[in-house]
Amino acid sequence: MDLVESDPQRTSADQLSPLTAFKIRKHSFAMEWQHLETFSFGDGPDLANRLLELVLSGTKRATCWAESQGLLSAEVGKLMVVLDGQGVPKAVLKTIELTKRRFDEVDEAFAYDEGEGDRSLQYWREAHARYFSRLERYTPDMMLWCERFELVERIGRIR
Repeated sequence: MDLVESDPQRTSADQLSPLTAFKIRKHSFAMEWQHLETFSFGDGPDLANRLLELVLSGTKRATCWAESQGLLSAEVGKLMVVLDGQGVPKAVLKTIELTKRRFDEVDEAFAYDEGEGDRSLQYWREAHARYFSRLERYTPDMMLWCERFELVERIGRIR
């Protein structure tokens, strides 16, 4: 598909029709995701798939991990590809906020943005205490990296 209009006078993106400029941006971005870093949510395929579905449905917009795991190359503005539980790329996410806080200082707003269960702080604390216990990292005052992100692009099937 030829994405550039045939008029030789149109040389900058500012001069392209809005539809053509959109096609160029969409096409360019779609070609670049293969070079981004990848990750999956959770600690196994089933959890990775469940959490990914929450992201794709628009429910999950935040995540966290133990500070003892390091920064995991996260930084505000960075794009990363999230994989499903089988290692298949499914979406591009962009980090929009990154903060460090103690487990027992996570608030209702962050728990809600994590999108899990009934989205309450109580559910978040119980589910994450179990998760970090499985990883042998849990303490009530453990430090976390808390990240908010946005869904930038779905990879694969168009919905």
